[in-house]
Amino acid sequence: MASTYEKYAKKHFGQLVGYTVVGHHLEDDGETLWPCFIMRKGKDYLHVSVSQDEEGNGSGHLFIETTTLEEDV
Repeated sequence: MASTYEKYAKKHFGQLVGYTVVGHHLEDDGETLWPCFIMRKGKDYLHVSVSQDEEGNGSGHLFIETTTLEEDV
């Protein structure tokens, strides 16, 4: 039986299935450089930021947000 985290991870990271990385950049918040990826599936885009956890304390967790290409250029 899958753990609570396994269920969460499957749903959360499953959002990325079918998307292709079309760009990447680093976002600087003045303290940390955050790795970010722009992903595309058809006309849909995602902005994925790598963080340590859901609270944004450092790198390791993926924040997955819909975006338009213009917002991330």
